[in-house]
Amino acid sequence: MKNVYFFSAYPYWKPHFMQEHKEYIAILEDLGVKTVLGHFKEKKVYCHNCHTTITKHEEKQTDVNIAMQILRDCYEKQCDCMQIISADTDLTTPIKFAKDKGIKIDIVLPPHRISNELTDLADKKSNIKTKHLQNAYLGQSYTLKSGKVLQNSY
Repeated sequence: MKNVYFFSAYPYWKPHFMQEHKEYIAILEDLGVKTVLGHFKEKKVYCHNCHTTITKHEEKQTDVNIAMQILRDCYEKQCDCMQIISADTDLTTPIKFAKDKGIKIDIVLPPHRISNELTDLADKKSNIKTKHLQNAYLGQSYTLKSGKVLQNSY
């Protein structure tokens, strides 16, 4: 049995993008993907050049949620191979753990990302290319199994 997980967080400070992201997740879930959400945390940063404080947003819990799923799958013997699409080196330790449990690891790097730490651990490695993204385009609209139609706004 193949389980596919999508780990993300909603950009609450950008309502339009948040709505698009919610609709994208609705499509993924309609296709059987399991979603695990983290959140964003505001962080005040002082700029020494312009002497102002700006608000930045940091995604929190996503890497921890991925690590926990890797560990859960290892302990529950859910798989013999994992494909991880990430370049986040925070995942090095749980990936090493999975490999120690005999699980084969396939690392897929997002476009324009490099992670020698992760690819050095991989049994198989690849990169997402522009053509892969073009082939994955969902179209102008998508009809959920419930009958609701979601319109692509870009």
